[in-house]
Amino acid sequence: MKSILAAIGLSSLIMGGLVQAAELSGRLDWSQRLPMGLMVSGVVTQVPAKIGQRVKTGDLLLALDQRGFQAEVDKADAQVEYTEALWEEAKREEARAMELYDRTVLSEHERTQTHIALKQALATYQAARSNQIQARLRQQYRVLEAPFDGVVVKLDAVVGQSVVNTQQSQTLLVLADDDPMHFTGYVDLGTAKAIQRAAPVAVLIEGERFNVVNVQFSPEPAKQSAKGPLYRLAAAFHQPDDFILQAGQPASLVW
Repeated sequence: MKSILAAIGLSSLIMGGLVQAAELSGRLDWSQRLPMGLMVSGVVTQVPAKIGQRVKTGDLLLALDQRGFQAEVDKADAQVEYTEALWEEAKREEARAMELYDRTVLSEHERTQTHIALKQALATYQAARSNQIQARLRQQYRVLEAPFDGVVVKLDAVVGQSVVNTQQSQTLLVLADDDPMHFTGYVDLGTAKAIQRAAPVAVLIEGERFNVVNVQFSPEPAKQSAKGPLYRLAAAFHQPDDFILQAGQPASLVW
């Protein structure tokens, strides 16, 4: 048994024949790490984000030159206004044609032509509305905002840089979520079950103790040891604002 525990970095403190505590060595990791890019091409004009900076949800991280996107929106808005006027006039022509048809002044062919003209005007207006929506979406996509509170861990963009996204989105920034932070380690199935039954479970970092709020294990083996499969453990815990932690930092899980 001692050799199995040693293989995964696990130790037990035994006093009077009773297990007082068990410890697993591991490292810290972000709860999520999100590579971010833009869906449109353009020239970078704003990069307020800095590596290591903590950001809040909705904070501006990066933006492209807005002039070309605004021009597209203005053009689309004007096209919608124009085609809407044509559609309204086509509806009035349809109403007049129906009145004349009912009075037998207008032929069936002429009434049908008026109805087709109305459908064409409506189709043109709807196409213009679709282009307007697309133009406004492209204008929104030129801006990169933080989708959650986190820390900027990588930045590959500078003002003046050309961003060309034709086949796939280019990663410009990586945002990490560090609340909750994760302790990660590898355990055998027996140890995993022991941790699930234990209470409380905590993470030790530089002498400080942090209570674990959630423990998860990979459903499939993540590694193979000489004694059998090992499963990845992720234990989530909250860190105080004045205690700065880094991914990869060594830590211990105790239960």
